[in-house]
Amino acid sequence: MAGKGISLQSFGLYPKLREVDQFLASHPEQQHLLLEVHPEVSFALWHGRPMQHGKKTAQGRGDRMALIEKSWPGLVTQLRADLGRSGYGSDDLLDAIAVLWSTIRYASRTHQAFPEHPEIDDRSLRMQIIG
Repeated sequence: MAGKGISLQSFGLYPKLREVDQFLASHPEQQHLLLEVHPEVSFALWHGRPMQHGKKTAQGRGDRMALIEKSWPGLVTQLRADLGRSGYGSDDLLDAIAVLWSTIRYASRTHQAFPEHPEIDDRSLRMQIIG
């Protein structure tokens, strides 16, 4: 087998993705309620360029923390206090905050969409990432 496979975490998401897919297949008019967001796209837009270091490295986590701290001082500390420190990875928490950032931009109509003019799949659903 050539190339890499998907991560265990991605594989674990399949049942939930399938549920969303089935919901949209039977309720396409509800698509506006769901957004696809990729945290690394969000961080790149937030930072003004792609992040230099991977999110699983100490430098990468620190860079993302600094970016969040600049916009929302104390947020990560407060969330960790509220959530505790187990049951999620540090990178997962930072990713969730990046998704929140993009969601706020979407609600205020200041987001970017990739591609700007989305392709439509065979079920008339838009294929687009919001940042």
